[in-house]
Amino acid sequence: MKPYILSILLCSASLTAYAQQATQAKDSTLNRMVVVEREYTPEILDAQKVNVVPQVAPPVISHPSVEYAQQSSPSNTVPAQVMSPYVAPQPLTNGWPGYLHLGLGNLSQWDAQAAYRFKPSQRDNLSLNAFARGDKSDFNLSGEESPWSSGHLNGGVDALYTHRANRSELTVGGEFGLQKFDLLPLSSLDKQQFTAGELSLGLRSTADAQQSLYYDARASLSYHGRKELVVSDEKNLSETTLGLDGRVWAPLRENQWIDLGITLNQYLYSGHDALSNQTTLTLRPTYRYETERWKLRLGLKSDLAFGYGKKWQATPDVEATYTTGSHVLYARATGGRLTNGFNRISQLAPYAQLPLEQADATYEQLNASAGWKGSPLPDLWIHLYGGYQQLNNDLLVVRDNISGGTGYPWSQALQFTKSHNLYGGAALRYSYRELVGLRLSALYRNWSLDEWEQEAFKPELELEAALDLSPLKGLQLTAGYRHTTLSSDRYEALSDLYLQGSYALSQVWRGLGVFVEAHNLLDKEYELTPAIPALGLRVMGGVSLRF
Repeated sequence: MKPYILSILLCSASLTAYAQQATQAKDSTLNRMVVVEREYTPEILDAQKVNVVPQVAPPVISHPSVEYAQQSSPSNTVPAQVMSPYVAPQPLTNGWPGYLHLGLGNLSQWDAQAAYRFKPSQRDNLSLNAFARGDKSDFNLSGEESPWSSGHLNGGVDALYTHRANRSELTVGGEFGLQKFDLLPLSSLDKQQFTAGELSLGLRSTADAQQSLYYDARASLSYHGRKELVVSDEKNLSETTLGLDGRVWAPLRENQWIDLGITLNQYLYSGHDALSNQTTLTLRPTYRYETERWKLRLGLKSDLAFGYGKKWQATPDVEATYTTGSHVLYARATGGRLTNGFNRISQLAPYAQLPLEQADATYEQLNASAGWKGSPLPDLWIHLYGGYQQLNNDLLVVRDNISGGTGYPWSQALQFTKSHNLYGGAALRYSYRELVGLRLSALYRNWSLDEWEQEAFKPELELEAALDLSPLKGLQLTAGYRHTTLSSDRYEALSDLYLQGSYALSQVWRGLGVFVEAHNLLDKEYELTPAIPALGLRVMGGVSLRF
């Protein structure tokens, strides 16, 4: 009996040894018996490869992107557009084609938004958006006995259709917006109204790298109307723009490309004889060299104007970027035309009376910057940069105290000068497992203006700090502070201490959420633009629904 048992054991051991050594070289030594009798225990790294399942992130609002824009943001104006909404936009995500939003707040504030994305096929996409918001408040201004009533109404709709073919993509878009406001506490100026709309048609190539020629073109027809009421005199001014923006590029050889960009705009004015039509043309020839580590761009921007402001101007358009691991070094020098059309003037100075003087274009003769951005430690991103900017015919918005006193009423006036800007800044972002996020940034500008230096509304020091928290699933909290000092001591610093919070009520209804936010918690008094006082402490809360 024992020989049979011994034979069975030997056969089992032989089969096990064969299975363990199927992928190894044959070995006839008997000491392999010790190896096959040991149970295999995987190492930690091997166990992760087999057993760990990737975690699926919950559908919550993510922290800001860690990729810093390479633009050094040396803007010559404070990005505090008078007509901007106080509630941050809520973009649609792939899992939610529809979005509804309704908010109410103090100072008679209200905000409503709706969006829906249709996808009838894999190649077609249609997005529809609509919004309306407003506020109405009474202020007791310094130096004035009677209160002043401020009102603002802003609404708009837009649509974008996209069709994707094998080698190209077609886009058709349209938008319309209306703004009515009474922001300037000046008795001689009544409510103002702006109307804006645009139709666009675009076509771009989507082929792979085997193509010998690529293209991206967009044609547009836009309209901007201003209805100004001065005492009892009503003026209706309009600016119509026919635009064509295109770019073609082709590979020369491996890692080398040549580009040609063209922008053509025809500006047509009506409503006043002092407004002259204008045609602008921009040519952008460029050579590009791109590898895994290096990106080089050598180009030139050539700007021509015909009709009003007839001239030719040029500026370099060069950039070098070196990437190694999680670090990026870059240097760039560029510039170009900033057309002072109705759209830009309406944002910077909604009460600037036109056409006392038609605004010629501002030209950024040079904007040279260099910087480093990278991640020296996990979850930590840093951006350091600095540069120099020169602006010819720089458009300034200044406060004109027509009463001769120290208080209101004031008006807005447009002035032009040549300005120089030496700037430097830093930004830091830290994120820990989507639970905690910290954002810090500072930007200092040293302005030198040929004229109007004491009256210019120019940002000098910009500071921002924000802390993002997500202590519970679906709960997002943000506490932040923005501070901007201005180059002229005629204006108080812009200051905004704010709190924001949102909570997803998925246990009540899928896609349902609530939000609340408060701005200017310190109730500071300052001007958004010259002569336009900012609203005081404001709180808004509401509900949102994704479906």
